[in-house]
Amino acid sequence: YTYSYKKTEASSWTDAGTSSSNTFTFSGLENNTSYDIKVTIALEDGTTIEKTITVQLGTGAVDQPKIITDGYLNKKICHNI
Repeated sequence: YTYSYKKTEASSWTDAGTSSSNTFTFSGLENNTSYDIKVTIALEDGTTIEKTITVQLGTGAVDQPKIITDGYLNKKICHNI
């Protein structure tokens, strides 16, 4: 899986990293901000599948994301695509 994100109003994507599992933690996200999260899967036959979701991060909305020392957030997502 390859993970990317952008602020919802932005036009360009930021590569967040890759994982061999369907769980990934995003770092450096800002509180009270809407993000588009994209997961890309490259299958063995060369087929590529992409799924994009929009998430709204807010102060104290959920136990995760957690605020880290520089004021940014970590957001862990788990998907089923």
